[in-house]
Amino acid sequence: MKIYKFILDILTPVHIGDGSEIEPYEYVIEEKFYKINLSKFLFSLPQENQNQFNQLLGADIIKCREFIKNNFNEDEAVVFSVDISEEIRSFYHKKIVDPRNQLIVFPFVRGDSYSPYIPGSSLKGALRTAMIFNLFGGKSVQFDRGKGDIMEANLLKCERGWMNKEQGTFITKGLDPSKDPFRCIKIADIKLSSNSTVIQRVETVSKKDGNILPMNIQLIKETTCSEFTDKPLSITTELYYDDNLLRKNKDIKKKITVEDIIESSKVFSERLIDYESEQYFRNHPAAKIYKRLKDYWTGLRKNEFMFRLGWGTGFNSMTVNLKLSGSKFTNVKTRKLINDLIPLGWVKGELSLH
Repeated sequence: MKIYKFILDILTPVHIGDGSEIEPYEYVIEEKFYKINLSKFLFSLPQENQNQFNQLLGADIIKCREFIKNNFNEDEAVVFSVDISEEIRSFYHKKIVDPRNQLIVFPFVRGDSYSPYIPGSSLKGALRTAMIFNLFGGKSVQFDRGKGDIMEANLLKCERGWMNKEQGTFITKGLDPSKDPFRCIKIADIKLSSNSTVIQRVETVSKKDGNILPMNIQLIKETTCSEFTDKPLSITTELYYDDNLLRKNKDIKKKITVEDIIESSKVFSERLIDYESEQYFRNHPAAKIYKRLKDYWTGLRKNEFMFRLGWGTGFNSMTVNLKLSGSKFTNVKTRKLINDLIPLGWVKGELSLH
């Protein structure tokens, strides 16, 4: 077993959610965002106030929001707290009485102690995508989006299926996990500190006739801090490479090395950066951000690489889409931006043996 130190410098905000949503009656915003346990909050109130809230509940959701805000005590029933952007703080106080605004917050994935963390499986998935992209033959190869798992199984030589004796060919039906070369790679989860994340607005933009315009879709996400949002975040985990499993399991036909992971991530990230800056954001302020990302890429050392991680990174970052041509999937028109400027999920990584 080889153990590699895996250092991640978060360049742009990362959001990894668990699918949950926090409604405005489940939190309060003051100097921070406070997620509250509504039951504990209510039991901490005098009986008269509990009765008042019960009368409001089901009758006036806006007054329920105001009641919770006005009766909130930081010492009671707080599950966790998160830093918050000034934009969201102002937005919350303006919109809390607006019935048209749901003010839903999408939190970062959390463990049992309510600490946010980056799953090792998410990191492994991002590196795997880069490897698949690098192995994929390109524009001349027929690609059926509905059979992406079969394509992936073929590239990694871990097909599940059977031999057609009449034709002398192997019929692939999907991916066999027992033959997957990425079984040899494990990445530990990364627990984040309480001041590593922030609640902020994410804007969806769309490109039409060469113009990039906001779609006015309100998304409030908990993201990591980052280099490009003026609060650098560097975190460390470990990547385990089980070379013994590779030697013992003869069903694993494709050998994936750490050097392969580094190189494929460099190739994929450069392709993404160039496409976004030259094809999508050419005449948009975000092009300057991509110029900065390209400068980081150019300065990568031997064991360093870049990749995209988490929600909002887009279809091109999760598929072989940029190697296709003439398909309806190639022209993806929407993007997600922080502060109308910064793309999500860009990370610089470094792997070195312990």
